[in-house]
Amino acid sequence: MIQTVEFWVVLVAVLIVFWAIPSKYRYGFLAVSSFSFLATIAPMSVCALLGWTLLFYSVAPHASVDDRGTYRLLWSIILALLGFLAAFKYLVPAIIENTAEDPGLQYVIPLGISYYTFKLIHYAIESSRGKITDRSLDKFLCYMYLFPIFTAGPIERYDHFLNEQEKVWHHHLAVEGVTRIAHGLIKKLVISGIILVTLRNAIVGTSGDIGSFANLTVLEAWVFVYVAFLISYLDFSAYSDIAIGCSRLFGFRIAENFNFPIFAPSISNFWSRWHMTLVSWIQTYIYLPLVGLTRKPALATLVVFITIALWHAASLNWLLWGVCHAVGVSVNQAWARYRRKKKLKQFNGLWWRFCGIFMTFSFASVAYVFAETADYGLSGAGLVFSRLLGLGT
Repeated sequence: MIQTVEFWVVLVAVLIVFWAIPSKYRYGFLAVSSFSFLATIAPMSVCALLGWTLLFYSVAPHASVDDRGTYRLLWSIILALLGFLAAFKYLVPAIIENTAEDPGLQYVIPLGISYYTFKLIHYAIESSRGKITDRSLDKFLCYMYLFPIFTAGPIERYDHFLNEQEKVWHHHLAVEGVTRIAHGLIKKLVISGIILVTLRNAIVGTSGDIGSFANLTVLEAWVFVYVAFLISYLDFSAYSDIAIGCSRLFGFRIAENFNFPIFAPSISNFWSRWHMTLVSWIQTYIYLPLVGLTRKPALATLVVFITIALWHAASLNWLLWGVCHAVGVSVNQAWARYRRKKKLKQFNGLWWRFCGIFMTFSFASVAYVFAETADYGLSGAGLVFSRLLGLGT
């Protein structure tokens, strides 16, 4: 959305009115404005999601772990929502790809459905635990539909959303917001969109088809892998910067999503810095319950990364990407435990930290080959890997 003039016009117009009206009307106004703007982009999907919003708002606060009936009803709704997500995120695209053209199907794929689903599940679980007590419909709708973060996150938590909002306009909101937006635009339009894309195109051409990979030298293949991963990181973090900056203009301090993961000294540390709101959500609602149930952290780690892979796309390439990271994190954690047990302090120096940063960045970049070549399947990934090793013609 940020690449359209309409987004920025709506942002400025809504911002002016937001701060001009009395504070008691602001959540409602921002909720209606966000919903209306999103409805101009994807009316059917946004209206469908509104139904889920009202259903969760009505049921979740009345469910409790102490009341089996309401608790089962809540989990039935959660499972139905996950089925809705699976159907529209995976089934509908498969139908569009593998059957005769049906343009109508493209308009029923809900906008921002992954982020939306995770936020609703968070609200439902925390409400059933008694940790969410605010029953204001205007605040809940604003939380669900705030348009700067609707399609690209971060996955904000409801309590954080309500607690980190300033009620009075201060000039520092403009300074912080505009500065963060500028950072995002520079990342997206200049560093990624011009410099790195130009470098990538110089290596594989503007078409970037699978045939261009076959002609890469070993050096070109490695440069391509690093550049492709950097573009992915900068694009994603740029959208997060812009979403956080735009939200800051309205007084909201949205949760951070990236903390310079390209400088992480280990793959475990990388995942404490990359897409932090998604990782935090999965750790809370999948990893910790699984560890408590199975007492097998490695199994829970594998399930977590398969979940993250499927969150991106239902393809074998993405699944292998997830398996790579699951193995990497499990091995890294085992190594960390061994170091602590043997008290191997010689690996704590600055030199080893730099080595760790390079190795982690290389690991994440090589694993990203599976995602970068997802449109070409395993043959595309295999071709790039063969060039990295100097194999083939």
